[in-house]
Amino acid sequence: MTKRLLCVVMALVFAVCCVPGVQAAKTSKSSYKSEKALAYAKEHWNDGKGLCAEFVSDCLKAGGVDDVYERRVIDLYNELNNKGWGTAYKLELTDGTSGKINMSANAGKVKAGDPVFFQCNVCKTFEHVVLCNGADSAGFMKDYAHNNPHDGNKTTYTWRDCGTNNWTVYSIRMDETEPLLGTPTSVPAPKVNYAVNVEQGAHIKWNAIEGATCYRVYRCLPKGSWVYLGTVPYACYTDTSAENGKTYLYTVRACRGSVWSAYYGGMEFAFLSQVKFKSTAIENNAIKVTWNENPQADGYYLYRQKDSGNWERYADLNKSTTTSFVDKDVESGSTYGYRIRAFKGGVVSSYDVAGIKQLYLGTPKMTSAVNDSTGITIKWESLNGSPEFRIYRRGAGERYWTYLETVKGNSYTDENVKSGAYYRYTVRSASGKVFGGFDANGLVLRCIATPELQTVSSSAKRVTLTWSRIEGATGYYVYHKLAGAKYWTRIATVTNGTSYVDADVKVNSTYQYTVKAFYGYTMSSYDATGLSCKVVERVVTPQTTAPTPETDATTQPDTQQTTAATTLPQVSDVQKADLAIAVTVTPVEEAAEAVAEPVTEALAPVTEAYTEE
Repeated sequence: MTKRLLCVVMALVFAVCCVPGVQAAKTSKSSYKSEKALAYAKEHWNDGKGLCAEFVSDCLKAGGVDDVYERRVIDLYNELNNKGWGTAYKLELTDGTSGKINMSANAGKVKAGDPVFFQCNVCKTFEHVVLCNGADSAGFMKDYAHNNPHDGNKTTYTWRDCGTNNWTVYSIRMDETEPLLGTPTSVPAPKVNYAVNVEQGAHIKWNAIEGATCYRVYRCLPKGSWVYLGTVPYACYTDTSAENGKTYLYTVRACRGSVWSAYYGGMEFAFLSQVKFKSTAIENNAIKVTWNENPQADGYYLYRQKDSGNWERYADLNKSTTTSFVDKDVESGSTYGYRIRAFKGGVVSSYDVAGIKQLYLGTPKMTSAVNDSTGITIKWESLNGSPEFRIYRRGAGERYWTYLETVKGNSYTDENVKSGAYYRYTVRSASGKVFGGFDANGLVLRCIATPELQTVSSSAKRVTLTWSRIEGATGYYVYHKLAGAKYWTRIATVTNGTSYVDADVKVNSTYQYTVKAFYGYTMSSYDATGLSCKVVERVVTPQTTAPTPETDATTQPDTQQTTAATTLPQVSDVQKADLAIAVTVTPVEEAAEAVAEPVTEALAPVTEAYTEE
């Protein structure tokens, strides 16, 4: 179906459904006389000249319509309708499918002398037109036609093998009582003075005419023919059939009783359809907004609202092919709203009032990853707007992140680890189904389990201790302190076994011992209580039971960061001078020979999708 036909069908439907019985003004030079048109039809229905539209045009001309003559059915309909010769109606078919037109059922819509148009429901075009000749004895419409000739009596129709039941039928109810062109009128012509694009189409307004009962609205393309759109009782109209990117002229006629105003030129307006958003996403510490392209636009205006603040025009994008925008000026915990309008010259499209909204969550900053007594503990900074955090892990050689758990605090301990293995961790902010960014590199740490002291025994002014072997460790640091002392002292580094003899002790003094395992600069946690032993001059049975801690937990050896050198346990003021050289280590990155697996490979992003509630 052609675009022109679409406009006609919409006009027909509007006229039938919205304003039945409204009569149209004449623009001919003489009144229409149906009896003259029927007399011509009776004489010429089978003379074999011209097409059906030409035959009916000749009939109408004989009846006084001297400014309409068309070869095509649709053109004849347009001319009669647009020039105000009558009112268009959709006719009812008897039983809905018989193809017959009952004149009583269509009273007021069609009479003898009216043209009747047939739209084929299969071809989707206007294919045939006849001249109504009233009703037969059974009440069905008779007609005259030239092609597929009818002699004034035939009541059913076929065309191009489409069948008898495949028609939608319309009439132009010819009006024989309206005044002639040039008859003085007191109805001023309304002027279209406002046009704006809305979601449904092009919305126009005009100055209301005092006493007017209705208005007829027309549209045309530049240098085109006027097309009737509809009749409304108020001074505005929305053209829902306007096509994106096309420029139209609009004009209006006012009606007061049976008198119609003249036309007042036309107002030019370009219709741009509303742009629809597709999605929002949090990407690379920004919000990315995407929308559908309007190929007829010159570009887009993007508007933004922060939380419940005012809307502002945020970005002018000067290409119709631009269909996304990355907003980097965002703060974690704030919700941003977006609206978009297409523009073409000085004309802008409408916009979705609700727009699209996105809660922005930033990327948590990870602060540490350390070995502790039960596994690996990671920590990160708090983040506005993120009540939860999703934990991910990758083992050495693994390509993808594995989701571990969602927590509400700022730390997490992964207990499902193996000593000697490398693990990389990252954290993602979350609020319901909204997920923020994450550190693609995260923090990496080699798991070193905590050694377990097995025996501590005193013999001949010496203390001997043993501990469990730790997988993946290359050595052990041994610490002791006098029972009740505040600080631990590192007394030895053992790289070739799991035992040590402490000879730097005093008889009758009680010492506590603990051990850390290490691999390069990565250390395990330690037993904060350790095992204690009293130094004697004779052999005693090894003590394997840990005494009750005598010191505050805040005085225990501290834990270490992933990338920092080990922070050694503190020592007493008396011991500091002697131990300064032995226990001080310059912070450096983990030695290359201490890394068994690569830990700097590129990381695949977390691919978990999200949607906004």
